[in-house]
Amino acid sequence: MSRVVVLLFLAINFAFANFATKSALGFILQGLDKEHNLTKKLNMINSAIKLAKYEDNNTILLMNLYDAKSVVASALDDKNLTISSIDKTINLSKKVSNDLYYNFLLVKAYYLIYFKDYIRAKEIIDNILKNYSNKKSKTYYLAQKSKIEIYLNLNKFKDAFDLVDELIQKYKFVKYFPKDELYDLYNTKVEILIVKFKDYNRALTLLNDMKVHFKDDKYLQDIEFKEAILYAWAGKIDRAINLYKKLLQNKDLYEYIKNGSILNLLELLIISDKKINSKELQSFKSKISEKQLYEFEMLKILYDAKYSNQDNKINEFRDKYNNKKVLNWSFDLLDRWVNSIKDKEIKDREKRYIEFFKSYNE
Repeated sequence: MSRVVVLLFLAINFAFANFATKSALGFILQGLDKEHNLTKKLNMINSAIKLAKYEDNNTILLMNLYDAKSVVASALDDKNLTISSIDKTINLSKKVSNDLYYNFLLVKAYYLIYFKDYIRAKEIIDNILKNYSNKKSKTYYLAQKSKIEIYLNLNKFKDAFDLVDELIQKYKFVKYFPKDELYDLYNTKVEILIVKFKDYNRALTLLNDMKVHFKDDKYLQDIEFKEAILYAWAGKIDRAINLYKKLLQNKDLYEYIKNGSILNLLELLIISDKKINSKELQSFKSKISEKQLYEFEMLKILYDAKYSNQDNKINEFRDKYNNKKVLNWSFDLLDRWVNSIKDKEIKDREKRYIEFFKSYNE
């Protein structure tokens, strides 16, 4: 359930408990969750706020309404209205509870991050971490996690990495801490090593360590999939190929891992000059999801282009998709490979085809 729906649901339910459903306010509150036009929804919330102030001036109802107003305003990309609305929510929450107050402070930080106002967001997060006494609350943890995102957006990668590591050491042996959250922290650390530091070997070491803490199949699939990607980026093509083949033997693969393993394996078979028979190709095609058949078609053409001209297939692709951006692919490995080809005829052909496919990339 989305945040908008949850908040409006709370407001509406509260209204039912405290107001006659035939009143003007009750009528508006009943209609809020049914209205999908954001501008109309905002007008309804404004009307509800005026009536709520006149009829009862109930703190909790007004707090929920202003919160709902901030959600709708953010969906309309109106920064000033979003922040002014959440500020009113924060002021009202002080009268309700300390926990709610810090929860809505965190919501304000989220909005500022969304609007790329990272400095102000960091000030709020630092305030929460310094003054909120409930250190075991989800709000406190999410504030710490938000600070990682702020550091990354401010290009303070070492600060982000150090904070992630601190949180992992703090929570990895805490029984009440959700395992999915811990896995997400480890993933963030891996991503920083890969994307920001380009340190594939340390990332591989960390993924190997993760297998000790995350032994369930749903985690191991993801870990091994990431390992295979890293082996390829580090130039350890044979290890990556073997790992993808191992993954594809699992009949219970998650869809994204199955699709990614098939496509990445096919790409590696292209750049490693390894042969693949038509039976294997047909098996791959039958397993891959329809939405990623575009990438499969592309890789099949590039594979066949190593051995013969594929201009007819290129023309078929052009006629079929008519310049639509149907691909979502990183060409880094293929670019690196094509520049290493010795045979000039094959090199020129593959380069021409790769450039063609890039024009269809999102």
